[in-house]
Amino acid sequence: ERNNILGLIKHINRKRAVTVSSDLDGIDLRTASVRIKEKLTTLFAGKDIKWAIAGQDVERQKSEKSLLFAIGLSIFLIYILLASQFESFAQPAIILFAVPLCVVGVAGILGILDMSVSALVFIGFVILAGISVNTSIVLVDTMNERIMSGMDRFDAIVESSKNRLKPILMTTASTIIGLLPMAISVGKGAGMRKPLAITVIGGLISSTILTLIVVPLVYDLISRKKKIEE
Repeated sequence: ERNNILGLIKHINRKRAVTVSSDLDGIDLRTASVRIKEKLTTLFAGKDIKWAIAGQDVERQKSEKSLLFAIGLSIFLIYILLASQFESFAQPAIILFAVPLCVVGVAGILGILDMSVSALVFIGFVILAGISVNTSIVLVDTMNERIMSGMDRFDAIVESSKNRLKPILMTTASTIIGLLPMAISVGKGAGMRKPLAITVIGGLISSTILTLIVVPLVYDLISRKKKIEE
């Protein structure tokens, strides 16, 4: 058997090739890929040897690209829907400020828990793109109603923020509590559920808190600019 193995010479494009495979233990695929690339780059520097990482890492890169496209498409579709609902191009942009605010919480919680970015994290962000705008929609819609009823713009912003604070916090808290069992789960399948739940929780916390501050400010700024132009 040993002689048969030694006598086997693999070729790729008429060139001799060697395939090295390994299982991962205590490290994620992305981190392992980065470390392997660093080692091989140093090891084969200046040598006439070509190497490439294949297998599951190729599939990981493909899935991440498709998920990034899904995130962009979901944000675009949300913008189109909001633009038709509010009959404005500026107000949907204000509402979508909540989406990048999710990144703060996602990056923070992944850093604290020492978790890497994976396909499930991207899936969680796709979910966040739809959930995080709810707070902005409620705020902007309430502000519009107050202003249309004749209230001063600044008073409408302050009043809307105060009145909607409790419902917004309650909605966010109930969503986070519902995701907690998934985030702290252990055992079989926990590795598949945890990153998604943790991503959504971290993103919701940051987007809710920051949206309550940023969206009213941006709304006031754009309203002032619009009024000056008129």
